[in-house]
Amino acid sequence: MKKKSPVDELQSLFSTYEERIKLIIEREIEKGIDKAIKETKREGGILNELIGALQLDPNPINGKYRPASGDYKQFVYWIVEHKYDEFLTKDNFFTFIHCTLKKEYITRYFREAKTD
Repeated sequence: MKKKSPVDELQSLFSTYEERIKLIIEREIEKGIDKAIKETKREGGILNELIGALQLDPNPINGKYRPASGDYKQFVYWIVEHKYDEFLTKDNFFTFIHCTLKKEYITRYFREAKTD
């Protein structure tokens, strides 16, 4: 039987680490995919909750919803007051909400609602 050279041992050790790293990466990717799926399901649920609470018009415009009252400031205050701002933030507001106002106004509304 041939004795392993230091290079062979190093290669074997490297291969073992490489396999472990691949498993760790695969596991982290699966966690990320699971988290994304859960968040996607939650998004639809929260939007449905807001429709049920009569805060959003149930008829979307280009896949986005608008406040039922038409008053964005009142809507943002309601979101913050009822703790929906953890999901519907000033950063993702325009992703889900059809809005004709500038981002600066929405940002200001969120800031004011949190300080009041």
